[in-house]
Amino acid sequence: MTPVAMHSALAAYLKAWRDESPYSKNGDWMFPSVRNKGRSPRAASTCGKQYLRPAAVAAGVLAKDDRTRFGWHNLRHSLATFFGSKEIPLSTIQSMLRHAKPQTTARYIHAVNSNRWRPKASS
Repeated sequence: MTPVAMHSALAAYLKAWRDESPYSKNGDWMFPSVRNKGRSPRAASTCGKQYLRPAAVAAGVLAKDDRTRFGWHNLRHSLATFFGSKEIPLSTIQSMLRHAKPQTTARYIHAVNSNRWRPKASS
């Protein structure tokens, strides 16, 4: 397994989450299925419906009555677009998203404020 970069603030939230979980032993799932008494992880689609979508509504990303498809994959596109708008090299974004091909990463980066994104040369 390859380590994943994580901000210390996120690490603190995840530790607090684990401390409150009834399934917090080493080897337990980070987001366990309560229905399955912690023996399996909670389904990503369930977490998206119960946590991600309500957070997007609360943050003003989606209107409460918006039924547009919205899930975890949107966060990958948002992250790539954010870094692209900050002129982070395509190779760096590709590495963070763990894409094999830079062309795949380039499809994740969208125009911001009517500006067409162009990859910056790697340093």
